[in-house]
Amino acid sequence: AANRVPLVVNQKPLIEDTTVAQAQLVVLLNDPNRWRQAFELAEALSQREAALCWQMILDQWQKLHSDGEKIMMLSAVARTEYRFAHRVVHLGMTDASLRVQNRAIGYVRRMALFDPALDFSAYLQWYRQVHDDSRVQVVTTGARQLDLSIRNAIQRADLTEMNRLIEFVSRHQLVRTLESSAGSQFNWPDLILEVMAKVDQVLHERGADKNVVERADETIRYCGRILRDLKLSDDDLRQKILPLTFSGNPRVQYESVVLLSQAKAAWAFDRFSQLLTDQLQVSSEKVSYSTIARGLARIGDPRAIPLMIGVIDADNSRATIFGVGYFGLMPMTGVEHDESHDGNWWRGWWQQNRTRFSPDVQRMTIPKIDISITPNAKTTRAKQ
Repeated sequence: AANRVPLVVNQKPLIEDTTVAQAQLVVLLNDPNRWRQAFELAEALSQREAALCWQMILDQWQKLHSDGEKIMMLSAVARTEYRFAHRVVHLGMTDASLRVQNRAIGYVRRMALFDPALDFSAYLQWYRQVHDDSRVQVVTTGARQLDLSIRNAIQRADLTEMNRLIEFVSRHQLVRTLESSAGSQFNWPDLILEVMAKVDQVLHERGADKNVVERADETIRYCGRILRDLKLSDDDLRQKILPLTFSGNPRVQYESVVLLSQAKAAWAFDRFSQLLTDQLQVSSEKVSYSTIARGLARIGDPRAIPLMIGVIDADNSRATIFGVGYFGLMPMTGVEHDESHDGNWWRGWWQQNRTRFSPDVQRMTIPKIDISITPNAKTTRAKQ
C-alpha cells in the first residue's frame, strides 16, 4: 500500500485512508525527485492529521545533510499551501548553513511581509506568536501589519519610512502575497495611491532639499511598479490612474502613462495623443516621447500613425525621430528605424502606404503642428 501512488482529483491528492497516506508520504519524502508530490500529499494530509504530518516532516528534515536537499524541501513547501509552511521555513531560518538561512529569509518575507534579515530577535518573537497559526493566518497577520505600518507612515508624512516599506514590497516582489486570498482583504491599490499623493505633497513642501527630491522620486517609482504588478481593474485605471496623467509631477505623470500603456487602454488614445503633442510645447520633456509613443503603439490604433508623423515633422530633432519613430512608428508600420527618417521622409511613406489601412484612417491627413517655444528652448530640448 505504501508504494501505491495516491488517487488524485484535479491534480490534488485525495485522502481516502490516512494510514495509507502517511506511509505513502514517507516513501515520497525519501525520493529526491518527488518533493512536489510529497508536499502536495502533506498539505492534504495536514488537513486531517496536522500534528502527525508536521512531526513526519520534522523527522525527515533531521535526516537531510546537504544544503541542496534542505533548500529543495524549503522550495517545495513554499510552493504549496501547506498549513504549517512557516514551521518548515523556521527549520531553514535556524539551520547552521548560511545558504539555507538565506533561502528561508526569502520565504519568510513572502509569508510574513517583513524582513527577518534586519532583526533576527524580532523574527524569533514573531515565530513564537504564529507557531500554532495556519499559513493563511500568518499571511493575514503580516498583511494587516504592513497595511498599518504604511498608513502610519502616511499620517506622519514620514518620507523615509514610506520609501523603506514601498521599496521592500517592490524589491522582493510581494504583490503575489498581497493578492492572495489572505492578503486581498486590504485595498492595496488605494493605499499605494495614497502613498504617491502624500509623497507628492511632501515634495511640494520640502522640494528645495535635493535628498527629498531623490527619495520622493524613488518612492513614486516603486509605487508605479507595485501598481503595475497589481493588475488594476479597468474602472480603477479610468477613475484613479487617468487623472494622474494631468499631474504636475513628472514622475507621477510618467508612472500613470506607463500603467495605462501596459494595460493597452484603448480609451486612453485621445489622452495619449494630447500628451504627445504637448511635449512639443515645453522646453524639456515631462514624459519622454518614447514612453508616450510606446503607449500608442501598444494600444494599436492606426489613427496614431499620421499624428506621430506630424509630431516628428514639427520637430525633426533626435528626440522625436528616434523617440517617436523607433518606439511608435516602427512597431505600428513595420518600418525599420533609421536616423534619416525625418518628418519629410515619413510624409512620403504615408502617401505611398496609406492604402494599407481602413478607409477612415486613409482619409486622415498629417497634422501641421506649430511649436510655440523659442528656438533656444527647442535647441535645449534636442540636446536633452
